[in-house]
Order: sequence, then structure tokens, then C-alpha cells
Amino acid sequence: MEYLFILIGLLILTATMHRVFHIKLYANSKQAIITIVAFLVVGVIWDSLAISRGHWLFPPEHNTGWIIGKMPFEEYLFMLIQPYFVMVVYSIIKAQFTKIKE
Repeated sequence: MEYLFILIGLLILTATMHRVFHIKLYANSKQAIITIVAFLVVGVIWDSLAISRGHWLFPPEHNTGWIIGKMPFEEYLFMLIQPYFVMVVYSIIKAQFTKIKE
């Protein structure tokens, strides 16, 4: 459950920054869906391969226990929340540097 709580905290923080800084990440819904699906597909392939090769593990005491394929449910959430976080932070930093140059 610890992993899930960390992800929920990160999602709340990111959504708050998104709203406070008025970030527009996508031009339209189609672009948003394509981007999100791309992150998810690449992430699932990457993690599945890494798990199969023994590169990393997910200790059950830190997860909900819900396993989809080879990965815990939380790892799928990570693949959605982490790119969202990075894109929001990048957009904020880019906007700040743009203001400095003006």
C-alpha cells in the first residue's frame, strides 16, 4: 500500500501544480490519448522485460497485491502519473525561463 500512497500524493501534487500554473499539456484530446497510450505501452513492455530478467522486484508488503500480468497495479499507475508529473514540471520550468528571457 505504501507505493499506492506515494503515487496518490504525487498525483495530488502534480494536479495542483497543473491547476495553479495553468499548464496546457496537449493541443487536443486525440493528442492526449495517443501520448498516454504510448507511455503506457512502452512502460509495460519495459517493465515486463525488466521483471522477467530479474532486474527489479516489487515487494508484496509495499503493494496492494493486485497483479496484472507480471506487474502490480501500482506500476501501471506509475506509468501514467510519472510522465504527467515530468511534463507538468517541464512546462513550468520552460515557462519560467521564457519569462526570464523576455
